[in-house]
Amino acid sequence: LITPHSFLSDVGWLLPFLFLLLMITVSPAQSQGCPQRCECIAKLKTVSCYGKHLLPYSRLEKLDLSENMISVLEPNAFSSLQNLKSLSLRGNQLKLVPMGAFSRLSNLTSLDLSGNKIVILLDFTFQDLRSLKNLEVGDNDLPYALGGLRQIRLLNLSSNSLVTLEEGAFQSVNTLETLRLDGNPLACDCRLLWILQRRKTLNFDGASPVCMTPVEVQGHALNAFSDSALFDHFTCQKPKIRNRKLQQISAREGQVVSFICRAEGEPTPCSCVTVYAYLYVCVCV
Repeated sequence: LITPHSFLSDVGWLLPFLFLLLMITVSPAQSQGCPQRCECIAKLKTVSCYGKHLLPYSRLEKLDLSENMISVLEPNAFSSLQNLKSLSLRGNQLKLVPMGAFSRLSNLTSLDLSGNKIVILLDFTFQDLRSLKNLEVGDNDLPYALGGLRQIRLLNLSSNSLVTLEEGAFQSVNTLETLRLDGNPLACDCRLLWILQRRKTLNFDGASPVCMTPVEVQGHALNAFSDSALFDHFTCQKPKIRNRKLQQISAREGQVVSFICRAEGEPTPCSCVTVYAYLYVCVCV
């Protein structure tokens, strides 16, 4: 286990390896000296080991980079560590995990991204993590649930801004054993019915999720509902488009274009648009 908590001061031997393609933000007190073969910019408080082909720890199986003020991950940041089984980036300053950040980590079974400032995790974020079993993403700012999960056993999404977690986020929910959803403003409707149906076998780790809406079930823990109450409260109304009028808009390349689409349903329907081929934006009206 490698734990670089005092990042530049007392683990100098580790620095030539740590960020193959990673930018590290450091404090002024830690900026004494520069890792060999890396580039340091004191004014910007950064250390760059980009593209230096530093491979002396390619057989590493467990890497702990918790609490290091890391704010940026580059694509292929860990691609040379193909034997890695456990990676912790807990308690950093990450807001976005870019495409390919975890590429070639097919042996990784445990990933901890909790305690960051992540606002979005795209479906392909975990596409290379075929062996991933434990995923910790608690204490972030996620408004929408992630997707593309394979044979996940433990999923911690506690203390985010999630309104729901749909079954479609998983390739299969049959492997899921432990689920943390507490600390989220959950809307208890049909999208959570799959959790309710498994509430007696799922392990909530002592912290059952609680309904925020609708009002009649506000404050109720998911594991406290009776079987007869499931279909009374956990229902949805199929969305319908209220205005089907054709909208014709002419635009030049690069110009911002807006379309208005109003729909009704329960929960409130959301319109999602793909931006820059990898980022999507949803608007609920």
